[in-house]
Amino acid sequence: MYIEPTEYFTESMRKILEEGETARTVLFEHLSRGCLDSIDKELEGFMILDDGSFYETKYKPKPEVNGLFSELDPKKLDEKNYKKKLLFTSKELAETINHFTEIHKAEIKALPRFISNTFVLDGNADLVRIGNKSIAGFNIFYEVPYKINEEDLKKSNSKHQKNEKGLELLTTLYAEIKNIVDKNEGEE
Repeated sequence: MYIEPTEYFTESMRKILEEGETARTVLFEHLSRGCLDSIDKELEGFMILDDGSFYETKYKPKPEVNGLFSELDPKKLDEKNYKKKLLFTSKELAETINHFTEIHKAEIKALPRFISNTFVLDGNADLVRIGNKSIAGFNIFYEVPYKINEEDLKKSNSKHQKNEKGLELLTTLYAEIKNIVDKNEGEE
């Protein structure tokens, strides 16, 4: 029997070999890095899989990545320098995220790739994944849930309006996730 050399394996082939064909999918992931953290600093956060598994996660940017915030593209995260720790599993958490994403499917699909809380200038960098959708920005979860100032929104341009609506949508989902996580952490 002939076995293909490992250097010819694609990333998806390796993933199947390591995790099996029934690998779980990411429902939601949030990674963050503070303003004064250097490029070598890990991005820390959490990941929720489709079975309700809640993981604490840490990534480092790939060594060849240049630029202070260029690693906000998930393709630039170094999967070899990745750590995850299972904290708990909650079916309610998975159901809540699935329900929210189903209701807001069109809005999530229309979210821009970059969303920021423009009124906060502390430089915290965020990376968010909702299923296959990746969003990067600054201070996204500074205010949870974020409430749009309707008066200011009417005066702003369409790009700013899209940012504000996206920020409100993301932080509303985040608030629902946070409530369930807080409840599960209290049960330990």
